[in-house]
Amino acid sequence: MIDWDLWHTIEELGFAGSYSAAASRLKVNATTVKRRKEQMERLLGRQLFQREAGYLVPTPACKQALDRIRVAGRHLEAARAELSSELEHSLWRKITITSLAYICDKVLAPGIANLVPDRRLRIELVGGDRNLTLIGGKEADMALRLGNSQSKGVAAWHIADIKYCTYGSTAVDAANAPWATLDRAHSHLPEVKVPERHAGNDGVRYTATTSTALEGIVAAGAAKAMLPAFIGDHNPMLNALDRHPIIHRPLWLLWRNDVADERHFGAVTTWIVEETARWFEPTWQAKDLLVKYKDQGAQR
Repeated sequence: MIDWDLWHTIEELGFAGSYSAAASRLKVNATTVKRRKEQMERLLGRQLFQREAGYLVPTPACKQALDRIRVAGRHLEAARAELSSELEHSLWRKITITSLAYICDKVLAPGIANLVPDRRLRIELVGGDRNLTLIGGKEADMALRLGNSQSKGVAAWHIADIKYCTYGSTAVDAANAPWATLDRAHSHLPEVKVPERHAGNDGVRYTATTSTALEGIVAAGAAKAMLPAFIGDHNPMLNALDRHPIIHRPLWLLWRNDVADERHFGAVTTWIVEETARWFEPTWQAKDLLVKYKDQGAQR
């Protein structure tokens, strides 16, 4: 009889790259993961992993088999879902997602209809600059931020890079226009520090609390400002300025580890990654998330 725990452990170890990381995902200890891996190698009569640069990397044969293991896992999960009670299917789950205001307004909200419609989900989108608590107070379940999290109990994936360019109005000589930035509450951000340095003795003339407000100031011809390129490039009233600063900010998808095993989590993760990929080039971590959760989420 096939012991699925052994196969599932090989799948997670191939994804995580270390005993401790796989153990965290499986909610067992690292010794158990190592023991299961060695048991599988004895049963199959071959080595499944080798060490490279400190990580456990699947051998070519194991790597090829991992795809089949994932497919088998999805079929098992689908069977489990079909056998769930009617009560479980009747439950609704609220998932709170916090993000930068412009990500919420221009990326997530317009794409909300693409989230699998037959799921019993209540999605709460919270756009703003305040980082809602993912642990402790648990104000949010998932977050899209421009900074990583060092908190225990929070997983972080670098899913895209947001390009910031300097934009001016197409109606004026924008190259010589004064600068506008986000207000002093955001003074620690590179998209504020860079314009402040380039403003020189004249200083920044206008400040605003949101990137959307900055977009309006620039479109009016009052100033130039650093804006996310996916916003500036799609506004016909704005033009990217040559010989002006360009920066890149990493976009991180964060979630509490305790929500990762919930039945709707894979679908929501897939939706977020796919919606951000419509606007930004996805990283290899984003592509890994799609491989892991897309089909799994569709079957749940």
